[in-house]
Amino acid sequence: MLLGSFLLVVLLCGCLNPLNATHARRYSETGQAAEQAGDLKLARKCYARASINADIGFLSLAPKAYAHFDYSRVTGYLGNHEEAALGFSNVLRWIEKSAPKADDLLAPALSEYARLLHDTGQHDKAVPLFERAVTELDRRNMAATDPIGLAEFLDDYARSLQATGRNREVVTNRAHELREANKNEVAKQKFRRYVKEPQ
Repeated sequence: MLLGSFLLVVLLCGCLNPLNATHARRYSETGQAAEQAGDLKLARKCYARASINADIGFLSLAPKAYAHFDYSRVTGYLGNHEEAALGFSNVLRWIEKSAPKADDLLAPALSEYARLLHDTGQHDKAVPLFERAVTELDRRNMAATDPIGLAEFLDDYARSLQATGRNREVVTNRAHELREANKNEVAKQKFRRYVKEPQ
């Protein structure tokens, strides 16, 4: 979805088993198409197969991180929150260990993990991830490329801060400033929320 073209490149680099890399890429592409069509259950199956091929093919940590990121997202969207959280945790660990090969995945992985924890009421765990995510999004200049998308992300961050009794004023003010400076814009990308109950 977000990272399809980069994933194709990564899956073909640093692999010990080209056949598994090819299968992982194809399952990932099919999963992206299913997700875009709204069939999350099929997308999850495809992403699971991509992840399995990344694992059994002894692919390097970077392609494993990309494959498991998509699987974890959709697993969380379908309500399997504990499995998704474990997946995101592994993804972040693999990104760190493979640096800088999967650095482009860091901001999305932190953002999705923070949003999962926020949506499921785990605000104490969400806050430090939001903080790290905002740092990474700022490094990628999201305030210029998608200011309203960043403002919406900051709204969630502020709500998690409030839920834990922390001061949210700085974050709330920044979201307001982004909206004031970009009144005619809308978020370039709408993110799916994590459902409250398993489907």
